[in-house]
Amino acid sequence: MNRKIMSMMMLGAALLAGSCTGEVKVEPSTDVPAEFRIGAHSHTCRSTEFSQEYVEQRLHQWAEQNEVDAMGLGSPWTATNARTAAFVEHEGLDRYYAGQPAANDSVFDQADVEAMITRVNEAPGNRTVYYIDNETPKQRFGHLWYVGFSLQVPGWHDYDQGLTAWYSPYDDADADVNALTGEPQRRRTYREVVNEQRAAGALCIWAHPTSWWTTNGDPNGPFTTNIAAEMLPQLMEDGYLDGMTVVGYDAYHRDYEGLWFALLDRGYRVPAFAELDISFGHNIESDDCSYFNILPREGVTELTQDWIKEEFRAAHHTASSGPVLFLTVDSERQGAELTSGAGQRHRVTVEAYPAKGETKLSKVELVGRGGEVLHTIRDFEGGRITW
Repeated sequence: MNRKIMSMMMLGAALLAGSCTGEVKVEPSTDVPAEFRIGAHSHTCRSTEFSQEYVEQRLHQWAEQNEVDAMGLGSPWTATNARTAAFVEHEGLDRYYAGQPAANDSVFDQADVEAMITRVNEAPGNRTVYYIDNETPKQRFGHLWYVGFSLQVPGWHDYDQGLTAWYSPYDDADADVNALTGEPQRRRTYREVVNEQRAAGALCIWAHPTSWWTTNGDPNGPFTTNIAAEMLPQLMEDGYLDGMTVVGYDAYHRDYEGLWFALLDRGYRVPAFAELDISFGHNIESDDCSYFNILPREGVTELTQDWIKEEFRAAHHTASSGPVLFLTVDSERQGAELTSGAGQRHRVTVEAYPAKGETKLSKVELVGRGGEVLHTIRDFEGGRITW
C-alpha cells in the first residue's frame, strides 16, 4: 500500500459521534480542485559549510520541483546567521546570555534576514511566497514553529543548547551556571514566547510532538527528547491550540495521529498541520520533503502571508502527503464549529483525489470518536463522496 495515500485521508476525515447510517453517495470525477501547497518548519541554512548562493539555489530548485506556493523559512536564515549561531551556541554562549556579546558580533542579523527574504521572493522566475518562520523555543519540553513569526530576538535566543537551563529561582539549584556571571543559566518560559508571538499576530504550532531518539540508535542512549511536554499544560490553560504537527517525518505517523485524535475526542480545538523540518542545503530529494498544508485556490487572486495565516487560524487547510482532500459538514467548511447531539444527523461531503502520478486512493475513511472507522471506500479514483 502506498504510504502517501494513507496519511491524508484519515487526517481529513470528520470526527463524528455515533454510527454512520443512511445513503452513501459516490460521484466519480477527474476535475481535481486547484489548491495552494504551503510548506512549514524549515532550517534555511543549517550548516556553516554552505554558501548563501548555494542555499538559495537549492531552495528555489526544491520549491519548483514540489510546486510550492508558499513556504516559511526558519533559522539559521542565512550563511552569516548560521556562522553567528554556531559561535553563540558554543564558545560565545556564556557571553551572550551574560549580555556581553563581542563588539564586532552582529548577533541579531535582522537586516541580513530581511534582505534574504526579499531576495528569494524577488528572484527571477520565482512563484513562491516566502516568509519568516522559526523553531523556537528549542528546549527540553518541546519545540514550536510559526506562521506570521515576529522577529524580535536572535533565532537561538530561547534555546537551551543542551544545558540544564531553567526558568525561575525555584530551579536554580539544578541549573548549569554561567561561567561569566556565576548565576544559574535561565531562559524565557514557553508561555512567555507564545504570548509574545500571539500578541504580534502569529500562529504558534507545536512541532513533532512525540519525537525522541537515542544517539545512533543505541538502546542505552544517550536519550534525546523533542516531546512537546509543555503543549498539554498550555492546551488546558487556553482550551485550544493554534495547531500541532500530525504529518511529519513520515506520511503516516501513528503516535502524532493518536495524540491528535485523543485531544479532539476530549473536545479541544486542535488544528492539524504537516511539517517538513527540512534543511535546504542538505537532502532535498527525499520523499520526506513532500508534506504540505493545502488550501483551496478557488476565488483567491493573490496569495499573501496574512491570508494564509487567517485560513490556517480558521483550520480550513488539510495536512497532506500528496493527495487533495477537502471536507464539509452540513455545508460548513472544515474548521467550523457545529452543534450536535444524540440522534442528530449530519451530511458529510468529501472531495478526494489521488496525488499526481497516482491513479487511486487505497481507502477513504470516515472516522469517529476513539478512532472508530464509521465507513470505508476502497480504491477510490477521485471525486465526491457524501455520507
